Amino acid sequence: ETLRGLFETLPFFQAVQFDVTADNETPVTDDTDAEPKWWLWRTTARSAETSQPNAQRVLAMFSDGRTPWVIEHRLGRGRVVWFASGVSSDWNLLRTSGAMYVFHRLMSRLMSDTLPIRNFTTGDRIAFALPAGEARRYQLTRPAGLTEALPTEAIDADVTGVWVRRPVTAGPYRIATDAASNGPSEVADVRFCVQAPASESDLAMLSPEALRTQLGTGSARVLEVDELPRVTGGALRGQSLWRWLLAAMLAALLIEMAILAAPAWRKGAA
Repeated sequence: ETLRGLFETLPFFQAVQFDVTADNETPVTDDTDAEPKWWLWRTTARSAETSQPNAQRVLAMFSDGRTPWVIEHRLGRGRVVWFASGVSSDWNLLRTSGAMYVFHRLMSRLMSDTLPIRNFTTGDRIAFALPAGEARRYQLTRPAGLTEALPTEAIDADVTGVWVRRPVTAGPYRIATDAASNGPSEVADVRFCVQAPASESDLAMLSPEALRTQLGTGSARVLEVDELPRVTGGALRGQSLWRWLLAAMLAALLIEMAILAAPAWRKGAA
């Protein structure tokens, strides 16, 4: 509804008819080496959608339900988004409307999709593919500073790389070439970050009953609303011994009185 509202305010709009048949006849070759050369550390193996070189789908249509306006087209490893209308004043009044945010968002998304993923969540399956023929050894440095060797293993049927197992600690990670490795290497260093899920930062208030349940039968004491804490703080070991000490003191006084009164009892008996 929000997207429809942006375009319903345009008083002037022109579009062209998209010929699906002609577009399907476009010659396409699936170049497996079309990945950018600077993208040496691929985050994942080749996705299934790249194996469909001529895949296309309609992302948005006009209100008649038959005329497409936005079409996504796969060309090899490339991704083309085609609009059936321009942004100049000869075609429509998009340039002066809030609908231009759609183009800005789409351009930002397409650019971000070309960058390797370097942010993960704890528990994710993290794998980095190596360039073909790479035979060096690598080591992983975790947030706590501990390092461990990363063996080269299969990630996909025809892709080798390294797996980062048990990424359960949030913080920066680093994969670097093992100093003991020999031979040239195109990949020397890659850094990425693992962050905890947002749910861990969603603090919720517990009721006193729920808190007591979680604390169990420990020595902690849960204060009620408006209840003042004790001067001695929390529970202390031996804080209830005063009762036994008082009883012992009274017993000692009674014994002392009996001992002092013993001579007078003897004289009275004589």
